[in-house]
Amino acid sequence: MSDRFDLCVARPRKDGKVYWHKIGSAFSNDKGGFDLTFDSLPVPEYSDQYGLQVRAKAFPAKPRDDVGGSQRQRAADQSQSPHNRAKADGYQPQQNLNDEIPFK
Repeated sequence: MSDRFDLCVARPRKDGKVYWHKIGSAFSNDKGGFDLTFDSLPVPEYSDQYGLQVRAKAFPAKPRDDVGGSQRQRAADQSQSPHNRAKADGYQPQQNLNDEIPFK
């Protein structure tokens, strides 16, 4: 199996800190180089010294088991939505929606 890396770009947050946004993966190839696969493209930045440039950094890839972690968290958060809480409290939506609403 080839070595795999996560390609990330630095993005500033409102609080002044930086977070790393994953934009793709890099795989080592037989020739000693890397094959890059992009899920999204980084936004170019302008520097007075270098002009227009795009930077990405390769980090060791996270284990595949962690990939679905955020999806599991979203599913857990969704189960606590106001709609689901109302259903758990015994709320039943009105079944007969045949009321008279005048439209002109």
